[in-house]
Amino acid sequence: MKHLKAITILSLVILFSSTLFGCAAIHSDELASTLAEDLEIEATIYEFSDDDDAEVSAQMQTEASGVGIEFTQGETLTVNSDAEDGLSPTVYLSNIELFNLNQDYEGSATKTIEDGNYYITYTDDVGNETTATIPTFMVPEINNIENGDIVSGTEVTVEWGVEELSGQLAIAMNYSGSGYYGYRRRNVSNTGSYDYDISNCVGSGSISLIHTMSFSYMEGFGSANITMNNASRRYVSFSNTQSSLVKALTTEVPLSTDELVLQCQTVCEEGEEDYIVVDDVTYDCCM
Repeated sequence: MKHLKAITILSLVILFSSTLFGCAAIHSDELASTLAEDLEIEATIYEFSDDDDAEVSAQMQTEASGVGIEFTQGETLTVNSDAEDGLSPTVYLSNIELFNLNQDYEGSATKTIEDGNYYITYTDDVGNETTATIPTFMVPEINNIENGDIVSGTEVTVEWGVEELSGQLAIAMNYSGSGYYGYRRRNVSNTGSYDYDISNCVGSGSISLIHTMSFSYMEGFGSANITMNNASRRYVSFSNTQSSLVKALTTEVPLSTDELVLQCQTVCEEGEEDYIVVDDVTYDCCM
């Protein structure tokens, strides 16, 4: 029965992956209004403590559809930040991926100063500018894992110094090998320690402690869905010979994509993520 359930879930995942390509973004010239006050801004910022720049992804949506808008009339999204010597240069966010169905416009901004801000500006088709101001926060450093560590076994303990935090804390794992890439993220309590299941994490990757703050209102926009992520990251290698995925990848008979995806099936709570990318196709591992 469990096997049948897994097969059913996999079928739904594959169906979702294939039908996703049938979705089409809304072109801005199809809209009755491109004013910021009539649209929703969606944005995600990742500020890693070991980087000089922050990663920014943003898009505009109609409030009713939740579908990203492709700019066809010269609209733009730009980002800059408070830097050490004043406001950092403006960066135009770009939509450069051929199959960017979500219409994310992406780029990077100079990391802001402590207690500083990031500024994402939407310019509509007639030149009206509306700016979302997103404050940065802090995240404790991972203090028991160093860059270059080899993590073995099916579980790893992640430790950090407990600080007062206002948002959600999570631990994320990235891992990759020949022909695949995986990501899993789990919400954790701010207790200073968490035993993290790394079953199926193989190859080179990273472990990140992420503090996320969310904003559902931004002045000037119809609505907003913005997350500010401050992250402490360590680059590691996963050495897990007991992992079912490791066994699958090292078997004499290569497994099909369907079988690989079945190996990564796991239980996820609301807001958690777990997926694997095989041959540039993303499959959801959450059951």
